[in-house]
Amino acid sequence: MSRLTAAMLGVNAHINHDLALALIGTWNETGAPHAEDDTIHPDYLLVNEIFYEEIPPLRRGFSTKWQLELDEFVGPLDDWSQRVLVTVTRARAWDQARDLWLLRHDGEDFEQARRTMDRAASLLAEWVIIGDRIVTGAGGGWRRFRRRFAA
Repeated sequence: MSRLTAAMLGVNAHINHDLALALIGTWNETGAPHAEDDTIHPDYLLVNEIFYEEIPPLRRGFSTKWQLELDEFVGPLDDWSQRVLVTVTRARAWDQARDLWLLRHDGEDFEQARRTMDRAASLLAEWVIIGDRIVTGAGGGWRRFRRRFAA
């Protein structure tokens, strides 16, 4: 497994599983946001801005030489798609936390929802691992393509 994939798996676990549960824990201490007076959500969205700035250089730091060549070849497309992914997945984590919050007093339903969330994050991780195997195997082909057509 590449270092980049290992990092992606950590981000997946954080955003698609742990973040909603962390929000529930926070709301247990501070109170949940209210739809009519939500002062918490704008702060939550500020973290997206940090991700937008910090993830591209981190991603490149974990990339192999050929992944960096691919990154250069596609230009800003990967950074744009990453922004969309951060926005969508963190919005989903917020929504999951809101849904879980409604179940917090029903242990059985809460646990079932948590297990479903866990399984969804696990399936995504499995797809990332399979994708890494395919992409890593294609690295040699990419280098040949670059030498031939993108000189």
